Formats: sequence, structure tokens, C-alpha cells
Amino acid sequence: MKQAPVLSAVVLPPCLVSAALGSWGLFAALAPQSAVLLAISVTSYKRPAPKFTRRIEAVVLFATLFLLACLISTPPFLALRMSPLNAFFEATSGITSTGLSVARDATVWPVAAHLLRGWLQWCGGFALAFAGLTILHDHTSALRELGQSTLEERDKMTSMRKHAQLLLAFYGALTGVAVAGCLFLLPTWWEGVSIALASVSTGGFTPQADSLASYSVAAQVFVMGICVMSSVSFLFYIMLWRAGFRKAIASGHVVLYIGVVCAGTLLYAFVSALLFPDTDATVIEGSLNFISGLTTAGFSAAPVSSSPLLVVLLLVGMVIGGDIGSTSGGMKIGRIAVAIQMVRLSFHRLLLPTHGVLHLRDRGKRQTSDDITAAGAVLVLYIATVLICWSIFLAASQPALPALFEVVSAVSTVGLSSGITAPDLPPHLVSVLLVAMLLGRLEFIALIAIFLPKTWIRGRYLASKRRQ
Repeated sequence: MKQAPVLSAVVLPPCLVSAALGSWGLFAALAPQSAVLLAISVTSYKRPAPKFTRRIEAVVLFATLFLLACLISTPPFLALRMSPLNAFFEATSGITSTGLSVARDATVWPVAAHLLRGWLQWCGGFALAFAGLTILHDHTSALRELGQSTLEERDKMTSMRKHAQLLLAFYGALTGVAVAGCLFLLPTWWEGVSIALASVSTGGFTPQADSLASYSVAAQVFVMGICVMSSVSFLFYIMLWRAGFRKAIASGHVVLYIGVVCAGTLLYAFVSALLFPDTDATVIEGSLNFISGLTTAGFSAAPVSSSPLLVVLLLVGMVIGGDIGSTSGGMKIGRIAVAIQMVRLSFHRLLLPTHGVLHLRDRGKRQTSDDITAAGAVLVLYIATVLICWSIFLAASQPALPALFEVVSAVSTVGLSSGITAPDLPPHLVSVLLVAMLLGRLEFIALIAIFLPKTWIRGRYLASKRRQ
């Protein structure tokens, strides 16, 4: 009940925009859920927020809201004459900020439909950035820096609301920069707004069938610059404003990530220019595609290269992704850094005497067993999900490398496609990609927890009994 305003924020603005632009079919598809959620929001305004005693309850609530957002966003795509499965896929691709599409010809959609897709991605991007800093990860130090206090044991919802307000301010500021730049560089106002919303969320939906290829190089570079900024943890911007540049750098992996972006782009450009000079895409277009894959934005300045080596390089970027607390997907650069340190530590321990002790450190900070376990769990679940989904595609006689590319694009919520994702994709493969997007965006454990109610219902019941 208390979360109705969150869900109404997903459907009410595009509902009003649809009415203002005269898209009455979309308005009719959005109006019922908007009215119901608005009524619930008003009636439950003065009710107290729920008291959470364990983080699992907040995780389950977040995952449930995410799924509900996908469901209430499906009707407008049904109004655009998509099948129920494809409509749910399109809505989920929007809310998860992925950008994969099974629309048959989105270029003929009304303006309100493109603004709807951009808005869905914007909402999903903010939700992930917020969850990455407060819900999905137990980063006590990050929370202390974000809110200057840790979450209180019996009032987590109130603290999370304050963190959300702070994060929304910075997210909104970056959105303002993106909208201003896109309005200047793109041909129409609605293209500028829809692409700006998608770029801030590293989403990838565009009104054009060829993504960004129809626009100027300046527009492509600007959009990808916004995507790089959004793939950095928003904790960096908050700390930059509060404590200055040095503490902002020390608060996360921004230096490592920017280094990976620069080094990876240069490597991709060098290999492309040296070994594949005759490809359809220029070096600049290919480099922008790589940045899009690494930031998990999903925009493309040219068709994805068919060269296996370039595809593998792009796959590596898509797997790495952005940082925790950003709008990007992927394994996340912070977890990759911890995994590398684990390998490095294993070799160093071989050189120590039997009584020697070494601890795993990241950015000079000692990592706890909880940090290592959490990173390892997500990495294992990521790999397992990719292998299972890829196996299903191979069993359906899909080509191996393009199928792997498509699966990684879904799990990392990238949105780039090798051409497999299309309106005529078999329903069971559409369902596989749909589940992969949800698992990747909710970082596996949050979605799995919904289907294991004993992990949170019984604990909540016992906690309430103890309070009585």
C-alpha cells in the first residue's frame, strides 16, 4: 500500500503525456492502473511505513515492485498490437533498462509510445542505482557516506526514503544535462527527450530502427558520454559534492572503471583498424559500440561487427559492465576487482611460510568475508545463468556465438543484438531472454528470494512474535 506512489510514478506521467499528445489508445491502456494507484496513494498516505527487521524483506519488496512495474507497463504495448508475451517482454526490457526489442516496426509508433519507453528505462535506471547503494548490497560504509548514518535497525524504510531523495536529486541533475544536450543535437524535441531518458539509465531504446546510426557523430559521442557518466556509481557524485575530489575517488572504483573504458576502447579501435579495415563500421562507430557494450547502454552507432574477435572483445565489455550503485548492468567492475584480488592473493599465499597471514584488500581496504561471499555468489550465479540460457538457445539450433552474444546482452541488460532477438523469435526463447533480463537486473538473489518465501515470511513472523 505504501509503495503505490512508486508504481504510480511509472505509469502516471506517460499516461498524462499520452493524453496531451492525443494518443488516446495509450491513454486508455495506462489510465486504469494510474487511477487505482493514485487512489491507493492518497488513502494510504498517513499510514505508517512498514518496519523491516532484516534486509531480506527489503530485497523481496524491491523485487516485487520491479515485477509489478513490468506488469502495469504491459497494457500500452498491447494497445500497440503486440502479443501478450512480446508486450510483457517490451515492458520488461524497458523497466530493466535493457533495450532489447521484439517490436515489429517501432518507427511507426506514436510519439507518446517512444516517450513511454524512455520513461520506463529512466525509472528502471534510478531504481537500480538506488537499490545498488541501499538494498541489494550490504555496504555499511557506503551507506554511511551516502546518508551520514547507517540504516537504523527498526526504521529502514525511513532511511531508505531519505537516501532515495538524495540520489534522485543527482539523477535528476544528470538527466537535465542529458536532455539539454540531446535537444540541441537531435532533430526533434521528442527524440531528444526519449534518448536522453534512455541514456541516463543506460537503456538503449531509440525511435530509429538503426539506433543512433541516423544521427550525427556529435550526438552519438554526447549520448555515449552520458552513458559513461551514468555507469559510474552515483556515490562518486554525492561524495564529490560533499567531501571533494579525493574522497570521491577513494569511495569507489571510478579510476579503475574509467581506465578500463579508455584501455578497452583503444584496444577495440586498434584491433578493428589493424585487422578488420574493410568492415562496414568505421573505427569511431565500432569504438562507440564497444563503449555502449561496456556501459551496458545498448545504443549502436553501426551494426554489431560479425568478426568473431571483435564480438569476443565486445562480449568481455558487456560481461564487465559498470559499477555498483550506477544504472549499468553486468558483473560490475567492483566485483571483477575483488575476483582479481582473490586470484592474486592465492598466488601470494603460496610464497608465504605456513604461519604467514594475508588478507584480501580492495583499494587498500580489507575485505570482509561477507564482501567476498556476496561478490562470489553473484559471479557464480551470473555464469550459471548465462550457461543455462545459452544451452537452451543451442538446443533450439541457434548459431553458437550470436546466441551467446544475445544471452550475455540480456543478462547484463545491455540491449545490443546480433540479430536473433526479433518479432519472429520463438516464444520459449523470448521467455528465456525475459527471465535473463530480470535475473540480471535484480542481481539474481533478489528475484530468487521471491520464490523462496520461507527465507523471509517465517523470519518476519517470528520477529513479530518476539516483539509481542
